[in-house]
Amino acid sequence: MPQESFNLLSVIISVTSLLITLVGLYALYFQIKKIRESAWSNTHSKLCDQSFELLRFFSANPKTYDYFYNKKELDEKEPDRIFILYATEALANFMEHLVLQKESLPVKQWEVWKRFIYTTFEASLIIRSFIMEHKEWYSSGLIAIAEECAILYPGSAPSIETAATSIISN
Repeated sequence: MPQESFNLLSVIISVTSLLITLVGLYALYFQIKKIRESAWSNTHSKLCDQSFELLRFFSANPKTYDYFYNKKELDEKEPDRIFILYATEALANFMEHLVLQKESLPVKQWEVWKRFIYTTFEASLIIRSFIMEHKEWYSSGLIAIAEECAILYPGSAPSIETAATSIISN
């Protein structure tokens, strides 16, 4: 085989190898992208499931709705006081979970959950006070949102410290 033919064959093989490598790298990129999208979808789906479970828990006592959606203050004599306090902690924990999942969600999905967190802070005085009174329980991310919401949505949030004390003493 003449030298020129050998050189041409080497060039053709090299270019073909390069093209195959590029196609393989693109396929790998595409697979990684699909895996990431699947993980985002899975995370969002699980968060939705948890949200529905929380709503199911709240719906066991519909009289408590105004405490979480209409800025109703918790009265010491409220017959459903213990349930409301448990529900408050459950919702605060869910909000914490949302903040911790931020990096596992695409920006558009996180923005939806973030609006949920902010509107919950706006609508629920008991959530505001619970999280601020238990800062040591929650991440700096949730506390930062709570502090920002305290500025955005001024107004007195009732203290639940006495409620917690009365529960412990009973």
